[in-house]
Amino acid sequence: MAKEVADAGILQDEENEQLYVVKSRLEQDDQPDVAKPDLYRALELNPGNFQAAKSLLDLLFEEEETEEMYRVIEKLRDAGEEDPLYTYYKGKAKHLEDEVEEALALYEEVRNEIRNDGEAMEEFGYLLIENGRRKDGFEALRQASYFKKTTQAWQLMSSV
Repeated sequence: MAKEVADAGILQDEENEQLYVVKSRLEQDDQPDVAKPDLYRALELNPGNFQAAKSLLDLLFEEEETEEMYRVIEKLRDAGEEDPLYTYYKGKAKHLEDEVEEALALYEEVRNEIRNDGEAMEEFGYLLIENGRRKDGFEALRQASYFKKTTQAWQLMSSV
């Protein structure tokens, strides 16, 4: 039902990038290949749509499409969009390709920007530990644990 409402909205306003993002969220879990074109369309309409960029890069990462991740990041940067998120996802792609030193360098470059993201810091921490930087890795995991707990607490409080 919700997908049909999103489709109807798109028929009424084909230039509303948020409708494409909403539709993609409804499709993302069951049909990621169907969700991707909606995210590409949202970014075509507005390259600065953070939700569309993050969702698309997440889908590409899950499918291990590193070359497409690089292409999307480059296209967004060419459109004048710059966000630490793009450097972080480039690091994730490098990690998938087992280019660990490059991945670590990219994560280090955006460490301050991702320090409040529990998932990103956890990934960074494990990568540090796997590469002999145990002290730094445990510190990143400690930060990750703190922010995951804080996020869970906020979610719990907001649901009351």
